[in-house]
Amino acid sequence: MTDALRQMFLSYHNDARLRVAKGIEPNNVGNLNPAKNMYKLTKEAGDTSPQLEWDCAMEKQAQDAIAACPSSLGSWQNMAQNLMRYMVC
Repeated sequence: MTDALRQMFLSYHNDARLRVAKGIEPNNVGNLNPAKNMYKLTKEAGDTSPQLEWDCAMEKQAQDAIAACPSSLGSWQNMAQNLMRYMVC
């Protein structure tokens, strides 16, 4: 994964947390209620609240955890299965 892609994921996640914390994240009936117990995260003038940071060790753990995942699940009689795969090229 490139540093640019890491930054894109991290920025999206921090922006999503901000929207949830402020109660401006839409749902199917309006907006979600503001977070009551979320670590403070704002982007207002002068604010120095820390945002989440990328953890390369955690990235490696996630990669190791999914390395053994099968690309297909096989088939069983009278059962259905779903497999979702996301690839970044």
